Amino acid sequence: MATDTSGIGNAQPQEQHPIPRPHKLQPLRYTSRLTWKGRKSEWSPHTPRIPHSLASLSPNGTNRSNLTILSLNRWFEGSPLTAPAERLAALLSSLATLSADVVNLQEVTQSAILAFQNDARFQQKWIVSSLDPGIYAREGHGLLTLVNRHTTEMVGAERYVLDEHPDEGMRSGRTLLVSEVVKDEVRVCVINAHLESARLPMDTSTAAYQEARARLVACREYQISVASKIARRTNTSVPTGRIIFAGDMNLGDSSEQDAPERHGFQDTWKMLHGSSGKTGNTFGITWSSDKKVTPSRLDRIVHMGALRPVRFEILFTTPLPLPSDLQGILGHDVYLSDHAGVLAEFEICNESF
Repeated sequence: MATDTSGIGNAQPQEQHPIPRPHKLQPLRYTSRLTWKGRKSEWSPHTPRIPHSLASLSPNGTNRSNLTILSLNRWFEGSPLTAPAERLAALLSSLATLSADVVNLQEVTQSAILAFQNDARFQQKWIVSSLDPGIYAREGHGLLTLVNRHTTEMVGAERYVLDEHPDEGMRSGRTLLVSEVVKDEVRVCVINAHLESARLPMDTSTAAYQEARARLVACREYQISVASKIARRTNTSVPTGRIIFAGDMNLGDSSEQDAPERHGFQDTWKMLHGSSGKTGNTFGITWSSDKKVTPSRLDRIVHMGALRPVRFEILFTTPLPLPSDLQGILGHDVYLSDHAGVLAEFEICNESF
């Protein structure tokens, strides 16, 4: 939805804002318990070598030397009318069959963590790379990054709390999860994010709305700038540094559609489909609502460095096959989430693009 952007430019943060201090997270290979215990945990590191045979093609034709990443805001449980148990079961089934190397999840809850912990298929396939302690905080949901143990090595993880923003009213404890993975002996930095989404006043004609919207847009710009600084630091240490920044970026305002590109990232969707006439929308295309929701491209996968995008798909846009009795009780279709998922495949290159 197009909106007036007057005054927003002046609210954008300046480049001198420092990168937040990272909190080191232990590289995880075997998960004994998916619980958060501050900077220490009960997770034990284990680093097996990937068999050479995994360099072949996967069953669905994806090149094993390429890196694939899925990002999904899975939608925390919410109302029983959203069939949370059925949606979580569908997510587990999808994770068992998708051939992604890395998965960035947002709005993961304690209930989801418990389901992951108790699902044999999940434990056999996925390594928990990094976990947002917000899952165990008052808000009850946060970020989770997964790495496919059969295709990809996990070498490190850090968490950046995005509370260095000069606007104290925008310090909500959002984080960036930064994981370093190795695919086919090449290191890639993966950033998982759920950018700020504070509610705005209902009356869009008021000065209070305009002020709140400008502050919100400036906050997301700042959060993207932090991701960019982390990426550029990686590029400095590794000349062909490869960075993938994927998550629910909440870029709904007309003034911020190119925000990742302003900070040096390349928009994967635009590179592959920008001239095709497709929208790339991920929100407002699944769940119906009494309120009109303008479809928007909130979920993004952007990148930097020596990576060439070769595929981009939008997933989970069809209703779940619910039993007829449950369908009758609910009276509406149920989708895996109120967001669609996005999946991108990258060729790992020797030179930046």
